[in-house]
Amino acid sequence: MSAQLSNYIKSPFNYTGGKYRILNQIIPRLPSGVELFLDVFAGGGNVFINAQAKSFYVNDIDDNLTSLFSFMRLHDFDDFISECEKVINDFGLSSTSTRGYEHYGANSSLGVGAFNKAGYTLLKDHFNQHKNGYSREIIFFILICFGFNNQIRYNKSKFFNIPVGKRDLNKSILSNLAKFCLRLRSLDVKFDSKSCFDIDFSTLSSNDFIYFDPPYLTSNASYNESGKWTSDHEGKLLSLLDEFVGRNIRFGLSNMTKSGDVENSLLNSWIKSNAANITIFNISSDYTNSSYQKKIKHSSSENEIFLIYPAM
Repeated sequence: MSAQLSNYIKSPFNYTGGKYRILNQIIPRLPSGVELFLDVFAGGGNVFINAQAKSFYVNDIDDNLTSLFSFMRLHDFDDFISECEKVINDFGLSSTSTRGYEHYGANSSLGVGAFNKAGYTLLKDHFNQHKNGYSREIIFFILICFGFNNQIRYNKSKFFNIPVGKRDLNKSILSNLAKFCLRLRSLDVKFDSKSCFDIDFSTLSSNDFIYFDPPYLTSNASYNESGKWTSDHEGKLLSLLDEFVGRNIRFGLSNMTKSGDVENSLLNSWIKSNAANITIFNISSDYTNSSYQKKIKHSSSENEIFLIYPAM
C-alpha cells in the first residue's frame, strides 16, 4: 500500500498489539459505503478512528478504556488538559512539555521515571482503591501517559499494575491526543464494554462492516497471559464468522496463522474452508517500539494476516 502512516491519526495510547504501524495495510482495504462500522476489540482505537462510516459501534472488554473514550469525546479538549494538569501538579509529577528534562535533573535518554516513581505509585493507589477527588477517566489517562511504554495492564485482582515509565504527558502525546479527540468528537459513535460473544449482531445488514482484532491465539503477548484467550474462544469466534458469511455481513479479521513453530490450526482450517469467500493479505509487521514486540519477535517464521469478507 502506498499511503504514508503520517496520513493517519495515531492513538495517544500505545496499546499492546495496536495497529497504527500497519494502518496503511488495513485502512485502504476497508470497503466504502459503510453504514455502521463495528470495532469489536477496539484496544487503543487506531482502526476505528481512521475508518469511514456513517456511524460507529466501538467495543472493548476493558470498561476503563471505553469510559475514557466517551469522556474524551464529551469534554472540551482544553478542559480535559486542564484536569490532567491539575492531577499532574497535585501528585508532584513531571511536565517535560513545559519545563524540559533539565528541570527534573534528567535527560531524554534517562527519562523522568526516577522523579515520578513516588507520585505515580500514589496515583496508581488512588485509581485502584477507587478514591474520590478526581475524574477516574483523567486518573486512568495519566497512568497510561506516565506508565511504562504507555501500556495498560491489570493483575489478577484487576488492579492497574504497570510500573512507572520514562516519559510523561509530553508534546508527542499531546499532539496525538489533540488530533484523536478532534476526530472522535466528529463521530456518531456508541461505546460499549462486552465480551465479543455478548454483542447483539442480529440487526446488522450487508451495508455494515465488522472489524475483529482479537488476542492472537499463537502469541504470549501481555494481553494473552494466563490463557485469557483460548482455543475455545478462537473456535467460537470462527463460528461467529461463519454466521456472518451465511448472512452476507461484511467483516475483516486481523490475526496470525503462525508464530514460530506454533500454528493456529483452527484459523488455518477455517481459512481453507472459506478460501473462495475471502481475500487474505499478508501483513508486514513492525512493532519495534511496542511492548508487543518484546513478547512476539516477528520474523519469517511468523505470519500476520488481514483477511476480508467478501472476497475483493
